Amino acid sequence: MLDILKQLGTDVSIFYQFGIIIVMYITARFVFIDHLHKILDTREVKTSELSGKADKQFEKVDKIQSEYKSKIQNANKEIKSKIEKGKNEVAKTLEGDYRKNEAQINEYIETSKKEIAKEIEGKKESVMNEAGLLAESLVKKITKEI
Repeated sequence: MLDILKQLGTDVSIFYQFGIIIVMYITARFVFIDHLHKILDTREVKTSELSGKADKQFEKVDKIQSEYKSKIQNANKEIKSKIEKGKNEVAKTLEGDYRKNEAQINEYIETSKKEIAKEIEGKKESVMNEAGLLAESLVKKITKEI
C-alpha cells in the first residue's frame, strides 16, 4: 500500500492534510452547518405554528360565516312572516270594508228596485186609468157615429 501511495506522489504530509480537513470540517460544522440547521428548524417550527394558527383562523371564519348565514336566514324568515302577517291584516280589513260596502250597495239596489217598482205601478195605474177613459171615449165616439 505504501508503494501505491508513493506512486501517486503522496508523502507524510497527507496525514497532516487529512487532519486539517477533519479540523476544517468540524469547525465548519459548528460555525455554519449547525447554525444553518438551527435556522431551518426554527423556520419549520414557525411555519407549522403559523399553519396551525391559520387553520384555527379558518375554523373561526367558517364558524362566524355559518352563524352569519343562520342569522340572515332567521331575519329573512322573520321579515317574511311579518310581511305575510301585514298582508293578512290588510286583506281582512279590506274584506270587511268590501263586505260592508257590498251590503250597502245591495241595500241601495233593493231600495231602488222597490222605488222603481212603486213608480212603475203608479204609472201603470195611471196608464190603465187613461186607457179606461180612452176606451170610454172611443166607445162614445163609436156609439155617436152609429
